[in-house]
Amino acid sequence: MSGLQFNNPFNGTALLVLILTIQGCAVLTPSQVNAVGDFALAAENYSELPSAVIDLHIQSMFAENVYASASISDPGSAAAKMSKDVDVFLNSLHTSARADSALNVIDGYVKLLTKLSSSDFTQRLEEETEILATEIDGGVSQYNEVSGEDLEGFGAAVAEIVRAGGGVFIRYKQAEALKEAVIGAEPIMHKMAASVTDLMDLYICGAVDENGVCVVDDDGQQFPGFGELVETGLVDEYQGLLTSGLGNKSIRDVEIFNELLLKAKSIKPLAKRTRQAMRTFQAAHTKLYDKLQESQTLEGKIEEIIMLYGEIKSAQRFRNTIESQNISR
Repeated sequence: MSGLQFNNPFNGTALLVLILTIQGCAVLTPSQVNAVGDFALAAENYSELPSAVIDLHIQSMFAENVYASASISDPGSAAAKMSKDVDVFLNSLHTSARADSALNVIDGYVKLLTKLSSSDFTQRLEEETEILATEIDGGVSQYNEVSGEDLEGFGAAVAEIVRAGGGVFIRYKQAEALKEAVIGAEPIMHKMAASVTDLMDLYICGAVDENGVCVVDDDGQQFPGFGELVETGLVDEYQGLLTSGLGNKSIRDVEIFNELLLKAKSIKPLAKRTRQAMRTFQAAHTKLYDKLQESQTLEGKIEEIIMLYGEIKSAQRFRNTIESQNISR
């Protein structure tokens, strides 16, 4: 990990240093701005991971329902079974509404930090930043609707600072807006992170305590989460289909089942990686928030950001490996 290199958008920008020291005190030092850029780079595309977990669950559950319906010889009963399963399938899409809203906010926020930490903060980027800031507040409002929370967005304050910039002062306003964004986002990110980890908990085990630790039964076994439940259901329904005599044991069908089983078995481990990366995301953001409270030169990289980069990349490689095992194409 020590060899990890991030983009440093402010290397060699003496003009930035000059502008930031206007009025005798820098809003942020170049090293602080670089740290924000590092965080945005590390967190880039994180939202793809929870989406991948949900997609694997949906595909596995859909296959389970198909096998179950195909094992029913009576056409009327099979049709009724399929109709019921489709309803369950559609309802499952709504269980992640809170996490989906949270991921929209996180994704927009990371894009905002990327714009604000750019070494080429032009008029065009200024306009794009204002749009992103407005969209973030809209995302927070949507999150409030589905979660029952009453969070206040921070995008308007950031947009106002950016809007007031221009000319030689654009760099100063850029740094000011960047600091406002990170500080304003900290309590929001706590809520967003909790929503995502709560959803991943459901895929890992059936019940967790207040610390997010899986609860066990009297025999010391964890209650099964969505991942294990759909895996077990898929196997049971496939066996039931073969037992009914209505299934096909061709090599092609066995290959398809094995592919589906691989996806089902991958749900829990991918959810674990995704949850851990979200926890590190929050820890890295909090450390970044602490480091931006006052103007200071940062020594080296922030360790939590380096960890976040590695964890997300590892989870993405795992996801890509699973997706590449697509025999049925």
